[in-house]
Amino acid sequence: MASRTEKSTRTAVASFLNSTLGKVLAFVSKTAFINVFGREMLGLNGLFSNVISLLCLADLGFGTAMAYSYYKPIAENDTKKIAALNKFYSKVYLIIAAAVSVAGVAFVPFLDSFVNLDHEIEHMYLYYGIAVLNTVCSYLFAYKQTLITAHQHGYIISRYTVVTSTVSTIMQIVIIYATRNYIAYLMVGVVFTIINNLIISHQANKLYPYIKEPNEPLSKADRRGIFDNMGSIFLYKLSSVMINGTDNLLISKMVSTVAVGDYSNYLMPINMISSYANILFYSFTASLGNMMVSDGKEKQYRVFKVIQTMSAWFGIVVSACTYALVDDFIIVWLGKDFLVDKYTVCAIGLNFLLSCLLYPIWIYREAAGIYLKTKYIMTATAVLNIGLSILMGKWIGMAGIIFASAVSKLLTYIWYEPIILFRDHFKKSVWGYFVSFFATLVISCGAGFGVKLLADMIPLSGILGFIVKGIVCFAATNILYLILYFKNPYFKELLARVKSLVGGVIGKFKKAK
Repeated sequence: MASRTEKSTRTAVASFLNSTLGKVLAFVSKTAFINVFGREMLGLNGLFSNVISLLCLADLGFGTAMAYSYYKPIAENDTKKIAALNKFYSKVYLIIAAAVSVAGVAFVPFLDSFVNLDHEIEHMYLYYGIAVLNTVCSYLFAYKQTLITAHQHGYIISRYTVVTSTVSTIMQIVIIYATRNYIAYLMVGVVFTIINNLIISHQANKLYPYIKEPNEPLSKADRRGIFDNMGSIFLYKLSSVMINGTDNLLISKMVSTVAVGDYSNYLMPINMISSYANILFYSFTASLGNMMVSDGKEKQYRVFKVIQTMSAWFGIVVSACTYALVDDFIIVWLGKDFLVDKYTVCAIGLNFLLSCLLYPIWIYREAAGIYLKTKYIMTATAVLNIGLSILMGKWIGMAGIIFASAVSKLLTYIWYEPIILFRDHFKKSVWGYFVSFFATLVISCGAGFGVKLLADMIPLSGILGFIVKGIVCFAATNILYLILYFKNPYFKELLARVKSLVGGVIGKFKKAK
């Protein structure tokens, strides 16, 4: 029987390796998209993405509530309860798919008011309809993916998803150059979304055959518990969308739809990096969920501190280097015409930094299921974000809209959620966390500005200049991190875990040979 750490590692390594090819192909696909369809269609595509994120509110937070509800019956090997949950969620997701469809149709009259271009886009509503269809199809059989993930078998999903996404992206690239048809490009995505879900559903049936057997319906008490959690999670999801999923709508309305495309170009390398961070951090979520059931608070707290030490590395090293190098990346990739102003770059960098430093709180919030206690602060953050985005957007344009997300977080849940987690879960004082968090925040900002100045002093350009600057920035920030954390006991534990995991991975590769 594999340990929790081994399962987490297997999931993380599989996801990391499988994701790399997907990211490279996505980069090639976006380059082809820009070359063929242009900046206006790129901006429209980004606008659709924000609208879709709003439509996905129709799932009411069932995805996260579902994962949390599986942890205890899986730990207790209660197959009847697992089967009952699976049947319940299968019905729920059909309702969600229908709700997304209705919401998508209801938004049609408002779509044109958010498109800010010099001329009309032909077939725009058809493009939007296909994008909504793809989202609806993504909910079909999706509930079985969560069942696999909750069993800490996420690497199985990654294995099949990388194949379908690779074939899908290659076909989209071919279609872009061969047909220059945006409708055909979108339809490929729909077809492979369905194929991927069918394959994973089949695998779930093979792994857990008991879910197909006749079973008792879920009890009223269990349903009530799920709906209680779901209500809190829905507020989180609604708030998250209002914080992170409205920027493109506001940028398109207040600046231009083309600016949405330029913003998305900067987000692409950042989202690629974030996806690896998500794989690394969230691969531990199911393990933490099991740990909440079987281990004591001291061990949970120690693991939290180790994860916090890891998030500090992402803040001081990864976010600082990203801020320093992202303009050079855009120049090498697309050219100087696609650059945005320095204030917008700073705003993007600050939001990325905060996301790096907040990973420990986010994953413990999900694993511990503390949504009921912290749901309203997220709502306050969301309302504040919308108000600040409008005010700051009028003041300094796109940079103001993006800065508003960071400011609203700093004023609300960045300080509130840790208080709840430490007070009600760890039963410890939160002040040590705050000192560590804000010290790392200040140091990371300083590191970002410092290596940016350092990179700008290097008299090289092009690909060679980008590589040299990257090496210098990465080395400088890692030296800073080691100076700060070398004697930290949690860093030593993190290092020991990394060595153990790397050794285990190498050992498995040697055995495979």
